[in-house]
Amino acid sequence: CTFVERARPVRAVLQDNLVATGLEGRARVEALDALVWLQRQVPPTDGSGPVAGASFDLVLLDPPYATEPEVWARVLEAVGLLAPDGVVVIESRQPVALPGGWDVQREKGYGDTLLVIVRPSSPPPEPS
Repeated sequence: CTFVERARPVRAVLQDNLVATGLEGRARVEALDALVWLQRQVPPTDGSGPVAGASFDLVLLDPPYATEPEVWARVLEAVGLLAPDGVVVIESRQPVALPGGWDVQREKGYGDTLLVIVRPSSPPPEPS
């Protein structure tokens, strides 16, 4: 499990919670912008260099609430190694404008917070 967080105080809370739950050996906290971290996980398409990433079963996105649609598109594009049954959970205060290739599985509001569960669109079935 990997937590990616820029803000030092939030990283400290994450680390404290991992210690308190006894999970510090099973998770790590990365001090980076999430988009930068995600882009570093995508394997090179030209065949050069090692593959840095692994597939993700669950991606939780809780960016600044004023995130613009183009930011969602860049972040979801960077989630390129989602496992076949993986999902992305987005937290926002406004409707999320998904780029093409993503489908909403579920959406639920909690006060002024919106949770949106998305998955990549399924490719059309092969003609038989």
